[in-house]
Amino acid sequence: MKLDDQITQLNELILLMAYQVRMMMTTAVQALVKTDHDKALYVVEQDAVLNHYEVEVNEIAIQALSLLQPVAKDLRTLISAIKIANELERIGDYAKNIARYVIKKQVFPSSIEADALDLINIFLAQFEETIEVLKQPDANFAYQTGLKDEILDKRFIELVDKIELLPASERISVATIGILRNVERAGDHSKNVCEHIIYRTKSQFIDLG
Repeated sequence: MKLDDQITQLNELILLMAYQVRMMMTTAVQALVKTDHDKALYVVEQDAVLNHYEVEVNEIAIQALSLLQPVAKDLRTLISAIKIANELERIGDYAKNIARYVIKKQVFPSSIEADALDLINIFLAQFEETIEVLKQPDANFAYQTGLKDEILDKRFIELVDKIELLPASERISVATIGILRNVERAGDHSKNVCEHIIYRTKSQFIDLG
């Protein structure tokens, strides 16, 4: 297979991974809101599909690196594909963690439900734009999208501060706080995808913070 064909295949697999992650995260949120164990189990099962895609990406990229000896932009594309696949797999793990929280019959506390959903929706909007960056790998677009993670970080800190001020009768479990942190970390990995796109297109690594 020619290098151009392999790169096309990699780009298609990366997009499939991104769509899979979006589905897993939105389904996990639905399971959380409705305490729907069936949907939660489905998310856990779907993690195997995501992992399979990552293995495919790695195999194709490594084969191209070892046999075709790519240079310049093609080399950066292959390296970034491996890294982006790993970032997406990690976000999928966070979706799976939310699903497992539901399966363990944890009921999300009503006192912070609206704030938590706001946090999750900020992430989902950020990730939706990250998918567009993958479709249109432009450095400026990736840069502006990656910076939006600051909005998620700020909202997460505000929510943690609010939780700390809750009365003892409304104490939030460590597991619940862990779910919120998973959402914040998912945003970090979404931002990292943007950093890898910038590297791929500009041959320059930019740390978006």
